[in-house]
Amino acid sequence: MKLLSPLFIAFLLLVSSCTSKTDKAQEIVRDFSKALSNGDSIAIKRIYPSSASFFNLFPTMGDIDEISAKEDGDYILVDCKSGHYDEHSHFVQSKFSCWVKDEDGKLIISDSKGLITLPEEFGTYPYEIGAVTKYSKDVELGNKYEDIQRCFYTECLRNVMALNLGIERVSWSWEADYGTPNGDCTIKNTLPFTVKNVKYKITYYRGDEIVGEDDGTAASSIDPGSMKSFRFYSSGVNGYRARTARISFEVPESQAIEWTLRKSYTGNEFKEYLDTKEPKSSSI
Repeated sequence: MKLLSPLFIAFLLLVSSCTSKTDKAQEIVRDFSKALSNGDSIAIKRIYPSSASFFNLFPTMGDIDEISAKEDGDYILVDCKSGHYDEHSHFVQSKFSCWVKDEDGKLIISDSKGLITLPEEFGTYPYEIGAVTKYSKDVELGNKYEDIQRCFYTECLRNVMALNLGIERVSWSWEADYGTPNGDCTIKNTLPFTVKNVKYKITYYRGDEIVGEDDGTAASSIDPGSMKSFRFYSSGVNGYRARTARISFEVPESQAIEWTLRKSYTGNEFKEYLDTKEPKSSSI
């Protein structure tokens, strides 16, 4: 009987070891998938410790349909294909990857890609401001999620304030024929995009006392740099009592989100946001 050479035996042991390691890594990922499906937060955090602060961002996971693993440096890369329901309760099939590593003799998931997706309402904003790139993995996305969210809505709020100021009153006048205030107004859009459904509000005064109010549509649509005129009739307001009036304009807040998404960014905005958020330590 021919004996196996020591070199060949070593090779078999190596192959066996590699196979065993990748099999265990696949098993860990399957366990993680089951924990997600069952909403088992304890198991999720045990298998994927880095996700402890953002595990609620993971989708509800279905069964893994396809899985494969290979060694990737100090890690084992496990690629998966699975079906799950998104936040709109639509069934989708997605691909994701997990990086599994040995930590103190125990296999854990150290990072992943494709499990976390940023809300569609953000569009490409997180990438435009330099918060993430197409190469960013889930740990980075999860840890930055709240700051991206705050940065986005801070910019939206800033744009809400700028929206109304962007509608410039070119001229306006009013009178109170037969006791009903009426008049004309011309406005100009100084914003860099077309705005829709611009509203006006007129407040009538007698001294400091408000004696009547009126509101309506100033323009259904107005292009950047363009002017539009409209007439108003403030029925229900006692024009004989009114002595002065003030007019203001309002653009729907939804257009602030559109403005935020279509603006051009330098790619430094996220860093600048973090710099203002985190107090700098004073030098001694």
